[in-house]
Amino acid sequence: MFAKTSPPQTFVSNIAQGGSAYQVPDILTRCMPHAPVGATLERISEFSLHIARILSLFIPYAADFGLDIGITEDERLYFIECNGCDQRYGFLEAGMGEAWKNSYRNPMAFVRYLYDNAGWPPY
Repeated sequence: MFAKTSPPQTFVSNIAQGGSAYQVPDILTRCMPHAPVGATLERISEFSLHIARILSLFIPYAADFGLDIGITEDERLYFIECNGCDQRYGFLEAGMGEAWKNSYRNPMAFVRYLYDNAGWPPY
């Protein structure tokens, strides 16, 4: 996961529209120094997995969710949107080269797993 920030004078954090990407612990430490980083990361992960499980009930065999999660100063989490094909270049901008590579590897590995185990949809 990586964090996105918007440029001054706007709320749009899309990297293609001037937003910037950072590693989440760095942003949490800078913007929410009162929040325990490890516990906050765990809450974000659990929240994201919960959303992915619900979405998978309606989108079976989905292998790639790009979740936009907001967090308020008082540490409330909000699900903003889900993109079916994640915008991976944020990992590179945040200096997370290995995560960027895995963001391509993991969906393909999931498809291969389904294929090898006859789990591919019959339609």
